[in-house]
Amino acid sequence: MADWINRQVKNATSAVGNAAGGVVNAVGNGVSAAGQNAGKGITNTTTGWASSTREYGNSIKDATNASGVRASTAQNPLGLTRGQASAKGHLSGAYKGRNTGGGSGRDPLGLGK
Repeated sequence: MADWINRQVKNATSAVGNAAGGVVNAVGNGVSAAGQNAGKGITNTTTGWASSTREYGNSIKDATNASGVRASTAQNPLGLTRGQASAKGHLSGAYKGRNTGGGSGRDPLGLGK
């Protein structure tokens, strides 16, 4: 009889431990997914900033007729040279660039959407 009670207690303890472990694992998976999504948002935003910066550098080279290779950007993946007039328009602010997510002072990366 004591052996049967001992097995029942072990089985019940195992079942409770399994359920509790499953709940904790589910919470951990949720936290991991949230972190991955935040990371993706930050990566996309910073990639856009980097591309815009490279585009600005290319425009400086184009506006001054500098020789050399242009960087690959989202707007110009082949890094082709633009004409001087086009580059000067970009430098003067006529070019609006990529929308990087509409951040604000409280949420500079725009992740709170």
